[in-house]
Amino acid sequence: MEFSNKTTIAEARQAKLQVSHILQKRPELTAIGISKCPEGGYGVKVHLSRPLPKNVHIPDNVQNVCVVTEIVGRAYAY
Repeated sequence: MEFSNKTTIAEARQAKLQVSHILQKRPELTAIGISKCPEGGYGVKVHLSRPLPKNVHIPDNVQNVCVVTEIVGRAYAY
């Protein structure tokens, strides 16, 4: 699917809220933020400590805003 390269930060914030709702209380979730998408514009970036179970799905886009997921491992406070 193609994404608009004109996705605004406000649109990305709205999409972030929806992704946060999907992943609420998931122990694998490390962080959710806003970042630039490879296609241009803004998107949602999801960091996970490990892959999600097969029954939990994160969409590739929410309201035409790209969602990028990355397995980063555990987060530690220093």
